[in-house]
Amino acid sequence: MIVAIVVPIQLANSMNAIVSSTLAQNPWVGSYVILDSNVANGTTGLTYTRNGESTGNATFEYFQSGWSVRPSNGSQPLANIIYNYAVPNQTYPFGTKFSATCKGNYTGNCTIGGLTANPVSVLNGSSTDSHTPEFKNYLTLQVTSLVSLSVLNMSGNTTVPWTTNQAYQGIGGVYAPLGVWTLGNYPIIQVTWSTSSFGACQGLEVFLSEDNEGISWLVFGLIWQWWFMWGENYGGCIDWANSSVEIGVNGPPIGQS
Repeated sequence: MIVAIVVPIQLANSMNAIVSSTLAQNPWVGSYVILDSNVANGTTGLTYTRNGESTGNATFEYFQSGWSVRPSNGSQPLANIIYNYAVPNQTYPFGTKFSATCKGNYTGNCTIGGLTANPVSVLNGSSTDSHTPEFKNYLTLQVTSLVSLSVLNMSGNTTVPWTTNQAYQGIGGVYAPLGVWTLGNYPIIQVTWSTSSFGACQGLEVFLSEDNEGISWLVFGLIWQWWFMWGENYGGCIDWANSSVEIGVNGPPIGQS
């Protein structure tokens, strides 16, 4: 059971209004990131504490066989996250896998994991105006700790953040990322859109759990890649940035049918 019901974010007149409103409604949030730029490789995210204090920049970019995320300093424990498309095996038969290093005196990776299966899309180009959920069933990310469980605030060696098509949209297809993922029954990451008239093409506001900030960043890395894929294809954001063409579909309210 998800403890918070997610409704579409009504974009306010300023970015500060969305941040203030989201923080007021969600005491679990410990920090937030503003991707206040056009969808592009080499995206920079501006990171803040819950109190609005800057903690630097996070970077997101592709390389030949995947993409990387470097979270900002702040209180979160991760130094660098590498995502690759998994070679099919028993643990990751279809999905994306990750490995991450942690800040501090750790040698090698401190956590590994990945999507246990690719999300199953139920949409195609002919149904972009429908209000059908974008994917079937659940999305689950397996996270395994290779160091002390306290680093990622885990109670066991493996944990699984998850979401459903009633709480989240945006898997690199026709809808821009929007909504919430949970860990157990508690939210750990919430995605909203830029307040500009260009919506998600112009950026995202992403709110991260105070208690599970490191795990939130592991999910965030997937969401950035889905945002980039959406913006480059169905969202039309790359074309819009270059030539001011009309942007594509941000997506319907989550859970409508």
